[in-house]
Amino acid sequence: MLEKHRFSAFYATLDALLQIFGTRLLIVTGMATNTCVETTVRDAYMRDFDVVIPRECVAGVRRDWHEAALAVWDHYLGEVVALDEVLGQLAADRVAT
Repeated sequence: MLEKHRFSAFYATLDALLQIFGTRLLIVTGMATNTCVETTVRDAYMRDFDVVIPRECVAGVRRDWHEAALAVWDHYLGEVVALDEVLGQLAADRVAT
């Protein structure tokens, strides 16, 4: 578990760890869709990560802000998909390796 002190999980924590492990794909989840999750998704995109956001694993304070954020992410920054799709792909990848 990482403790973060700013909206973005990248601020002074995540970037170095991901580089050490050679990570390229991020599955982003969290609360506060239009602040913390939004900032982390944008930072991941700007660092050339592939970003997947399971729709059921993010939430916001206001429904309209939440839905707007999902639409922007899906159009510009990553893929917003169903959790079942993510879990199915992870299971398929596990069997393939």
